[in-house]
Amino acid sequence: MAVHLFEGIPAYAFFGAVEEVMDELGGRPHWGKRHFQTAATLRGRYPEWDWFASVRARLDPDGRFASPGIERVLGPVASAAEAVAAGPQRKQRPSPR
Repeated sequence: MAVHLFEGIPAYAFFGAVEEVMDELGGRPHWGKRHFQTAATLRGRYPEWDWFASVRARLDPDGRFASPGIERVLGPVASAAEAVAAGPQRKQRPSPR
């Protein structure tokens, strides 16, 4: 579901209330839209979060592609590096054939 407001309308209280409802329903925000989630609140909503963190740490070990916003929603790369030590834990999926 997408929720939009016209430019100039105070949005933080409104979006905060909508997000509270979505949290209760297990909703996940659109990555390109403003939201108030953090790595801590998002991790449990994505079954392959740790696998992604290990790939991120392997491909960007120095955090060159990180920013304050990325670190808020994905966590610092240093925590992803810990996932690399355990190795990728991605489940094998059956072929769609």
